[in-house]
Amino acid sequence: MTHPTDVDVLIVGAGPTGLTLACLLAQYGVKFKIIEKNKAITERSKALGVQARTLELFEQLGITENALNLGHPAMGLDLVVRGKLRLNIDLQTYGVGMTKYPYMLILEQRKTERLLWDKLKAYGGEISWQHELIDIKHHPDFVTATVCHFEKIETIRAKYLVAADGARSRARSLLQLPFEGDTYENRFMLADIALDWEFSREHITLCLSNKGFAGFFPMVGTQRYRAIGILPDKFPEDADQHFNEIAQDIQEQAGIPMKISNPEWISTYKIHHRNISKFRLQRCFFAGDAAHIHSPAGAQGMNTGIQDAFNLAWKLEMVLSGNAHDPLLDTYHQERFRFAKRLIRTTDRAFSLVTSRRWDLKFIRLYALPVILKFVTSIESLRCLIFKTVSQTGISYRKSKLSFQCFVRDSKFKAGDRFPEEMVMGEAIACECNDGLFHAFIVGSPQSQLAIARHLLKYFGCKIKIHTLAKRSDIHAILLAFGIHKDGIVLVRPDRYVAYCADELLEEHMTEYLNKFFIKRPEDEKRTNYDNLSDEEILSL
Repeated sequence: MTHPTDVDVLIVGAGPTGLTLACLLAQYGVKFKIIEKNKAITERSKALGVQARTLELFEQLGITENALNLGHPAMGLDLVVRGKLRLNIDLQTYGVGMTKYPYMLILEQRKTERLLWDKLKAYGGEISWQHELIDIKHHPDFVTATVCHFEKIETIRAKYLVAADGARSRARSLLQLPFEGDTYENRFMLADIALDWEFSREHITLCLSNKGFAGFFPMVGTQRYRAIGILPDKFPEDADQHFNEIAQDIQEQAGIPMKISNPEWISTYKIHHRNISKFRLQRCFFAGDAAHIHSPAGAQGMNTGIQDAFNLAWKLEMVLSGNAHDPLLDTYHQERFRFAKRLIRTTDRAFSLVTSRRWDLKFIRLYALPVILKFVTSIESLRCLIFKTVSQTGISYRKSKLSFQCFVRDSKFKAGDRFPEEMVMGEAIACECNDGLFHAFIVGSPQSQLAIARHLLKYFGCKIKIHTLAKRSDIHAILLAFGIHKDGIVLVRPDRYVAYCADELLEEHMTEYLNKFFIKRPEDEKRTNYDNLSDEEILSL
């Protein structure tokens, strides 16, 4: 007998990661429940930076335009060392031709959460507020979660559970997963303030001095900024009650004239860099801060959690709908753990260099770092690498088992890469892959195209769109970017990464790949039997 509260997916946590996952599952038609121990979305600004890759993915939910209207674009970075401007980085120049969003959008987390919550409500979804997870039990075919709502205890049975409940994850604790890593030696302070000074509101400003460091992020509103700096040991735990002293210390760490006033929010805290070793444990998955936390260097944390959700959502839907085998879900850990681990390592090195009290690192950041950065940013290839790294548009899953390329020819893009939106071979690619479906770009003889198209439809049905030369003139430019000079195919996943590409239309080879993860529907099922469609109908899907 089915329990009346049974769902396909139980999401624990309604922060940016959990809300993104809930929106995507609602879009896919998956039955889910999302619980949150707090009574509402956050009222604090918290995480600020929304990267280009996240804005690209938000197109699938139709919230990118609203995000841009609510946020403030940071077009670059100014580096000030010992009171002097030493470097000016123009992100628009660095990211030109790579994305529609060559900047970082400064958008308070409360606004990001509000956008996602509004979208969830538009899908007919809701959040179970003030529901706290108190126990998890694994079973062969499902997981049970015990939840407390005030004094009422409820048991929820779900096929899968996704823990997106933050750095202090209750789910992670219940399943006794170690949160491996360390804590930075300093305490840090955040303050949303009014700032009067001479620097541009179009750029983020990072100041290094003998006293420490201070970062300033322009926010929506007249002279509004987020300031971050090291909190001196002299301040007590209730340092937020000492605004005037904190303001003075921020100015000393910045090393430049400024007037700070009107604080809206002040927070002091320790910063950690940690991760779990398994993003999947049987039927439980971990995403966002529940799986990995890092320093604020590069504004990567919230974006990484949101992209965890995009990676996992379509895989859950495919397995739940019977279109994919369980090993598809294993690729979530394989792809996201590798990236999170590398991100923690790189942000830790960068943040340690900027904040460490060691005399040798202090010397490097004040004297060597400006010279090194000036040299690095003078080289175009390195500027592109910097933008791809910070914007997260350079994330690739080439080593994933889900990524397969059946030829050796060198090319700019490969299976596992983000599907390009930039200028390729002199032509601008119109992505059109922001609908949560698979997309197949095919070039070959009419007979080969039809055979491959019909074959893909037997696996993906209405979840795939077929693109041929008859439908779009830029398809040769797309295939050339992947090293395909004549006939071939590029198969794009719902999260807009390339799953498979080949320079021949070989049904047998494609079948071998697809059978590893996906399920070919029986021919007698009308909803997946496309043999009765005409050639024109097949190629118009």
